Amino acid sequence: MLLYAEEKWYAVSEGLLTDAEIHNLTLELKRRKQKAVNLYLSSSPLPDNKKYLTTAETKTEKYFKQNYLGGN
Repeated sequence: MLLYAEEKWYAVSEGLLTDAEIHNLTLELKRRKQKAVNLYLSSSPLPDNKKYLTTAETKTEKYFKQNYLGGN
């Protein structure tokens, strides 16, 4: 999923897509996530670990800022 998002991010960051197209990409990412959760976790769901989720979100945001927005 991350590679898919990264692949599509260039067009988003360059302003090449309309708001509707960006919205559709967001929905596609959500669909892919749901499909993966259903495929791999449906028979033995694992509880969400808020600490790890927060850490992952923070690292993901930092990665995108550094690599695509030129920030720190």
